[in-house]
Amino acid sequence: MTKVLLANSRPKICLKKSGGAVVATQVEKQFNEYCNKLGIKDGNCFFAFNEDSTYSAKLGLIKLSGKYSYDNQTNEVILTYLHGIGKLKAFPIQSGNRMKLMFDADGFLKLMKTLSTFTKDNSIEILAAMNDMYDGMLLGFDLNKPKEK
Repeated sequence: MTKVLLANSRPKICLKKSGGAVVATQVEKQFNEYCNKLGIKDGNCFFAFNEDSTYSAKLGLIKLSGKYSYDNQTNEVILTYLHGIGKLKAFPIQSGNRMKLMFDADGFLKLMKTLSTFTKDNSIEILAAMNDMYDGMLLGFDLNKPKEK
């Protein structure tokens, strides 16, 4: 049984430290452009978290699945992929039927960099360079829980 199914994502940027509004705006623009190239847009994404600690996700052209764990004390979700070889740290921020799923930029950009080798698109390098300039960046998605039918 699926515990949480979230869809209709919109790319989002968050900085852990204040004073990075200009950087956040630049990065969000680049992130949105990159997401559009990968087909990541409203209605073309979902995350499904199952009670057996497995998840599946579709981010535009990209499909991920694996196991997840949640730490109540740190409010971190750890998502594994590629049979546990890869790992992403995410921070869910829930509000009603909406959730921001924010990923630590280092891990998320590493995954995107790997995926970009298959698409022959190196625009992710710009995001990686911006991330190097600003420690503590989170990249993620605004998600909505679909209405049950």
